Amino acid sequence: MGEIVYAWDEQQKEAMQEAAGYLSRLIPAAEGMADEFKGELQEDSYDMLDMVVEGLNWVIQVYNGTKDVINQETEQVDSKAMDQKITKFGTAYTAHDQSGIVSGLEEAVLPFLRKMKEIADQV
Repeated sequence: MGEIVYAWDEQQKEAMQEAAGYLSRLIPAAEGMADEFKGELQEDSYDMLDMVVEGLNWVIQVYNGTKDVINQETEQVDSKAMDQKITKFGTAYTAHDQSGIVSGLEEAVLPFLRKMKEIADQV
């Protein structure tokens, strides 16, 4: 299978380039949160998770502005499945459900962020 060529407009290209750098920092932070929520929480664990969620929301906004290009040749991100998984994570996050947060980070958030990083690195 050959490499996908994306037809970005200038604004989309800038957003994806910005996302590439941001994701380089956000992914390790999200991984750290998954590890932290598997064990004993620190006093600032939920504050740190809040920052990861804010970052996730920004990446989702970038995705929403670029999904037509991202999925033009082949579905790179299944929007419906991603929405369902992120919503499930959001429910766990709101309820402070530690195991649900870990599952959501590992099964929804991190795969989505890694896929966006993979795509952004091609811009």
